[in-house]
Amino acid sequence: TFMILVCGANIVDLTTHELLENNRLNEITERSGDLCGGASVDREFIKFLRRKVGDSTINKLLENHYGQFQYMVQEFCRRVKLPFTGNRNDFRTYELDLDEVCPVLKQYVAGTSKVKLEKDDWIIDLEYYDVKSMFDPVVDKILKLINGHLTASTGTCAVMFLVGGFSESKYLQTRIKQAFGAQIGEICIPKDP
Repeated sequence: TFMILVCGANIVDLTTHELLENNRLNEITERSGDLCGGASVDREFIKFLRRKVGDSTINKLLENHYGQFQYMVQEFCRRVKLPFTGNRNDFRTYELDLDEVCPVLKQYVAGTSKVKLEKDDWIIDLEYYDVKSMFDPVVDKILKLINGHLTASTGTCAVMFLVGGFSESKYLQTRIKQAFGAQIGEICIPKDP
């Protein structure tokens, strides 16, 4: 049997099949999925930002400067989300410099958030545990889906194929291998998922 785990931006889908005679496929477990794709990590980053700059700041930014907001999220993806391995020793604190990445945001920050950010020169540090906490709720949902499929299917799963954009996440790959490496014969990530 083999499992296909499609990790897209929004949705993660999972199917388990067996290869029959004459190269026919039989679906062993019913397809299942959840809203736990890569964009879920982005949403966790936005929640983190809301805690740092305030809900009203993010709401005004979304309403009036959506392009700059998107650029800030893309910078997070490029500089933090994609390179994150989960290995504490590989991680370097990322300084989100609001003057460079989203200067217009400064005009909306108020109160204690503004005082703190001015003191910190408009830099928000993303530490290892901040980033890990953005990934973990998402990855945990995916692991739960996989576990459900393994439990529901009879026999052993020889191969799991990880495909889709979010499957490129080194952290996701590592967590899947740690959790299921002993149960699944081989976990494959195609070169171009």
